[in-house]
Amino acid sequence: MKLFKKHASLSAWTIGFLQTAIVILYILAGASIVTSPFLTAAHGVFGSPVFSILAFLSTFVFSALFCGTAVLAYPVLLCFEKQYRRATQVLLWSIAWFALFLLGFWLCVLSIPSSTPSL
Repeated sequence: MKLFKKHASLSAWTIGFLQTAIVILYILAGASIVTSPFLTAAHGVFGSPVFSILAFLSTFVFSALFCGTAVLAYPVLLCFEKQYRRATQVLLWSIAWFALFLLGFWLCVLSIPSSTPSL
């Protein structure tokens, strides 16, 4: 049974790129929300450390669920359809695209001059 017939025409690297783009956009959205002036100005929103820890862990679990689903759902579906080779290709391309993004990110970070004086 083919659930995603139109995705069969897309190459594995394209699907891997799209999956990685979804995860990167999610990370950027989460980072911009957490560092927004609204949240940084509202110290002590939760009042109790217990609620702060609960909010952090809930966010962490949701992030793991979202990222895992975004990257692994389609390859798992392909495995159920016994297309192991394509599932492996999609998963490896997702890893490769994410590694390329991280490499580019760190190269950009390292190319920014430091504001601290050197000795």
